[in-house]
Amino acid sequence: SGKSPFCYFLLKNIGAGNALSICTKTEKTIENLSGKLGREVRSALVLRGYKGLAKGVVRVDEKSRLSEVGDEALMHFYNFLPIINGYFDWLTKHEIKTDIATTVRIKLAVLAGIFVSKDRVACVKYLENENHTDVVILDDGFQHRKLQRDIDIVLSDITFGDEEWNRGRVLPAGYFREDRNKALKRANVLVFITKNIDTSKAQQIVSHQKELLAPFIAKENIFLVAMRPQYFRNIQSGEIVPIDYFKKNMVNALTAIACPETFFSLVQSLGCSINKEKAFPDHYNFTRDDLKDLLDEAKQTTPLLITTKDSVKVRELLLKIEREDHTVSDVSVVYDETEVPSISFNVFELITEMQFVSEDDENKFWKKLM
Repeated sequence: SGKSPFCYFLLKNIGAGNALSICTKTEKTIENLSGKLGREVRSALVLRGYKGLAKGVVRVDEKSRLSEVGDEALMHFYNFLPIINGYFDWLTKHEIKTDIATTVRIKLAVLAGIFVSKDRVACVKYLENENHTDVVILDDGFQHRKLQRDIDIVLSDITFGDEEWNRGRVLPAGYFREDRNKALKRANVLVFITKNIDTSKAQQIVSHQKELLAPFIAKENIFLVAMRPQYFRNIQSGEIVPIDYFKKNMVNALTAIACPETFFSLVQSLGCSINKEKAFPDHYNFTRDDLKDLLDEAKQTTPLLITTKDSVKVRELLLKIEREDHTVSDVSVVYDETEVPSISFNVFELITEMQFVSEDDENKFWKKLM
């Protein structure tokens, strides 16, 4: 059976996934869950490791490769490095500015680890037997019926409005993976996400949706969160620059996420003038030829702005380029944050934080999950 025998008193399974097939920031929800729940319980993240070649159950660590575990698993690992390895001075070392509550939450968090497995039932059983874990958080797990969950969280991006949500069309005619209303009857929580700095329109949409969706999910189980830009970080040096650092400057923008328009729109909303936009399919692994012009400009005058998800792949590519240029025979790359290419590129990742628009909503949300 896919149901954990310890599920109700030792292991709680939380599935965070999408009803819509595109545009939703699942990874940020995962990080929020882990950081918050980690204060009181030992939590583990379980991912499929999309496009990764890993077999069995693999714990992500410093030696994990992009080709083995996939981009999202590596991204989570390095975002959670201070928790996983106990580097509580990591925030200070990298001069990351954050509020006291968040800092305390991160320092007190206990993360059992980030795991990749094509068989998530087997992975959960492994966590029960080998790695004492109180909470398992499944990335993109809403349609994963083999493993019964205690809580299902459905995510939907309304950055560009709720037109597609209202249509409710299933693939290939629309964006839904399954019938919307049936899906909501299974869900415990529905979280709408906006990447717009001004959340007034999103609040109106959510208020309207609470009325429309009342037959399928209770109003008190519908929430709104916003992706808030925090700062930019150089992917080589770790240098932190304020969010308005590139305001009124010419930049290039690159991404390989499901909905690139949301990233480009966010960069423009920060006052940046985008010279070149390059979008690739979600999870795409960049090649040297793909980025040649952007990297050439990033060495000179035009900074290249990317997402955190893309930074894992771009940084690894920069290391590979340097090794190839120095005729090193072994060009296999291990993503090591202590290894910095000697060639300096002005490539910055945009760091965002997921925040509830309403403090009252935030309290209700975590109370429900606890």
